[in-house]
Amino acid sequence: MNFEYIKILSREYEKKNHSNLQYSLRAFARDLGINPGSLSGILNGDRKFPLTKVEDVSTFLNLPADEAKLFKKSVEMAHFDLAKLAARYGKKTSRKKQEVLTSFGGVMLQNILTSWEACALLSLLEIERYSIYQVDAIASRLEAKVDRIQEVVDIFISEGWLTLTEQNYLKRSAPFISSINNMSQDKSNDACENILKLLGERLKYNSSTIEFQSLTVATTPERIKSAKLLIQEFYSALVNYLSLPDSTKGEEVCQLSMQLLPLTVSEKKEEAIKK
Repeated sequence: MNFEYIKILSREYEKKNHSNLQYSLRAFARDLGINPGSLSGILNGDRKFPLTKVEDVSTFLNLPADEAKLFKKSVEMAHFDLAKLAARYGKKTSRKKQEVLTSFGGVMLQNILTSWEACALLSLLEIERYSIYQVDAIASRLEAKVDRIQEVVDIFISEGWLTLTEQNYLKRSAPFISSINNMSQDKSNDACENILKLLGERLKYNSSTIEFQSLTVATTPERIKSAKLLIQEFYSALVNYLSLPDSTKGEEVCQLSMQLLPLTVSEKKEEAIKK
């Protein structure tokens, strides 16, 4: 993989060597505070750049703020480690290391799929191209938090749902998923809570772009049951309408949710609650 930090280091060395032909790779390594043999391996892609040297080298090379950030991020990606992700986003479920590594991925993936940002990111990558270093841009496009998008990207990469091209662009390799219908009941409930929270947040400052209808009415259990079937049919019809043919490229990402919410508790349920 061609990490950006390798390009930056190679460019900076060439600049110094061009201005002083006596300036060797050994001298460059000395100035960076890195063993010459290690630097040679780093530039060849055989060794990883040490994380502890990122700040000092960025300062020595006098990199602009944006490029220093890119340099740091690319070094971090070279050290990408599923075990570290598990420690950051998951919880231990086994004492055996191998069992932890195999179980964490499933746990992390299940948890992240309950967030609206997960499906939104996958859908966005179908219509626009972003590199691994453009998490900020993705977050801005989705009006999401950068840390949350970074978490989604990290976990999707660890699970193989996202891969990187030679140019470090994110490429979707996930199975098709855009709804919560196939989740377990617990995860589906979590996803519903996240969607409703998102709706509340967007209504505060972006209500003009949202179509929201609400009605409270007295009815019968039989009609509520029939209404659920009507909602399912209408939902399927809307999904088919919004889905584009392969020949048509999308331009925006939206989220469709429909709910029928009973507000009264039946006598049987009320008795069960009291017990």
